Amino acid sequence: ALASLAFLPGQYVNLQVPGSEQRRAYSFSSLAKDGEVSFLIRNVPGGLMSGFLSGTARAGDSLAMDGPLGSFYLREIHRPLLMLAGGTGLAPFTAMLER
Repeated sequence: ALASLAFLPGQYVNLQVPGSEQRRAYSFSSLAKDGEVSFLIRNVPGGLMSGFLSGTARAGDSLAMDGPLGSFYLREIHRPLLMLAGGTGLAPFTAMLER
């Protein structure tokens, strides 16, 4: 359940494409709020997951998820920090900046 999901900004999960054994990795783009999380997902023409999300998915649908995974998160630092990203690579940084 998302309400009990503990993750660090910068981590990601693998979401299973419904009706398939395929999984796609997505970084959290926000902190958990009210049992909800968000991701930045590029809509790829013909893509399995983006096709499901843009065409078939409905509010309240469930997705199988593995994670949180990864070690790309902010450590305690005491100096200026430069973050560079583009496209959906912005996702982990938006979550880090919320923190």
